[in-house]
Amino acid sequence: MMLFMWWMLSLFLMMDSSRGEVYSSVQDMKAVFELETSLVDVLVQYAKKVEAKLDRIKRYLADYERTSLDILGADSEEEKSERLAGNPIHAYNLIKRFNIDLKNIEADIKQDDWSESSVAVQRLRLGSVVPKEEDLHGSAQSLIRLQDVYELDIGRLAHGRVGGRDTLARLTAQDCLFIGKHCYNGGALSRSIEWFEEAWMLAHEEKNSTVSQDQVQQFLDHAAKEHDERVLKGERSGNLFPKPVYEEPPVEQRNKLTMDRRDSYRVAGNYSELGLLDSTDDANNFAALCRGEQLVKTGQKLWCYYDTRKNPFFLYSAHEGGGTAQNSKYLDVP
Repeated sequence: MMLFMWWMLSLFLMMDSSRGEVYSSVQDMKAVFELETSLVDVLVQYAKKVEAKLDRIKRYLADYERTSLDILGADSEEEKSERLAGNPIHAYNLIKRFNIDLKNIEADIKQDDWSESSVAVQRLRLGSVVPKEEDLHGSAQSLIRLQDVYELDIGRLAHGRVGGRDTLARLTAQDCLFIGKHCYNGGALSRSIEWFEEAWMLAHEEKNSTVSQDQVQQFLDHAAKEHDERVLKGERSGNLFPKPVYEEPPVEQRNKLTMDRRDSYRVAGNYSELGLLDSTDDANNFAALCRGEQLVKTGQKLWCYYDTRKNPFFLYSAHEGGGTAQNSKYLDVP
């Protein structure tokens, strides 16, 4: 910003140094108009940069405000924290704000020499627990796990449908693209295609504001091509759809897989039958119990329950309905 101010000052000094009567000379006036045209071009570019920075701040504040609206009516600060921490999209957006949005804003502040604001931001960052970049990746991975375990609809999840309740939390096209990349890098090709498709649709809704459809299309095409090549070669795994996606859309294949899995749960009736199960059976049964489904084998019922371990925090979470899969157990009750 200081460089820009010096450049502006030098322009006016150059204009003031002219001893002639510029207004009386057509040639001089033409030169001034040309100078002003150049100056306006610079000002327009500078204004665009400032507006872009201001837009980043406004988006940050709007995202925070949307999060705040979701905790209206909470009776205590503890309840507010529980509501926020218990919403995976709010958790993801919070970490994203620290790792991406706030870093961009801080860079803008430093670039424009807003020293007082920059020092204040740095002081706050030093005096607080600040999530790191790996937290952002971990939060995205958590969303993927939740989707898998609870068979969440990506479109509804991206629009804030969490735990059967509509919230103001949102995922952007850029967020969905980011999560899709996580799936792809982790080898979950089928999931990556679903997230890329959602990113493509959201990009259209957002009018390409966070990422363009063309950008998303490149990732979608690449993932779909690799997926279909592997399927056509006869490869079968939980990370692939049974058919090429050009032959049957991902959403249709996902629905069929979900229905087929529910009709084919394999549960051991006794210790000797455990050897007949593999890791896929165990994962499917675990997810089914976490979703509240009941598994029955030879007259025995299995269900999932929340083990508080007499821990005060766990007891409070159980009372508030905040049980997690980490504290769940399989029970084989006669």
